[in-house]
Amino acid sequence: MSTDNRPDPSDGRSPPERPLQTDGSRRLAERAGLADAALATQGKAPVTVVHSEPDCDEDMRLICEILPALAEQAGPPSFRQGDDDTTYVFAPPGAAEAAAAFETEVRASFGQPPLC
Repeated sequence: MSTDNRPDPSDGRSPPERPLQTDGSRRLAERAGLADAALATQGKAPVTVVHSEPDCDEDMRLICEILPALAEQAGPPSFRQGDDDTTYVFAPPGAAEAAAAFETEVRASFGQPPLC
């Protein structure tokens, strides 16, 4: 008896697309969630924009100029830039509103998901 629950490709149905999440990426996501929760207890609101390594000048301009300018318009944030993501942290008062405004603007400008 097989324990493989994947649909039989011969029946014309294909399995739903699921992103691959390794143990390492799952642990990183859990840590990010804990960090976000810690910030929330301080009244701060983080927004993380996931992007790839910049491949060209246009990517660099987006990551280093355009996104920070959009964040600044929403409310002065502090931010941490990683290799594949940037987290903008908005502080009180109005942290949640500023974070929501920034996320809305990024999604409106660049679609779903926000980048790359």
